[in-house]
Amino acid sequence: ILSYFAFLCLFAYVLMVDFQPAPSWCECLIYFWLFSLVCEELRQLFYDPDELGLMKVALLYFSDFWNKLDVGAILLFVAGLTCRLIPGLLYPGRIILSLDFIMFCLRLMHIFTVSKTLG
Repeated sequence: ILSYFAFLCLFAYVLMVDFQPAPSWCECLIYFWLFSLVCEELRQLFYDPDELGLMKVALLYFSDFWNKLDVGAILLFVAGLTCRLIPGLLYPGRIILSLDFIMFCLRLMHIFTVSKTLG
């Protein structure tokens, strides 16, 4: 939870303060962090301990709203990053990444949901 919150704080900092034509080291750190999130989502998608088959595991994965939100946020980040790296589309890339930040913040709703164990 703390790591995800740090990711969001760094993402907000880059969007509001450190958004330059050339990616800064903070922005590169976000790229690395997002790569680790992509790896985790791929692990969740392809992990099949019960040997149900890839199609059934994929259907189970995409039946969860939060997994759909994660995939959408990752794809929107890739779209924003693509626009951001094209010199003429720097500002639209920033807008797309800002919308993506909102999607990542929505993910906090799932992290902080009421739990029988945590309260």
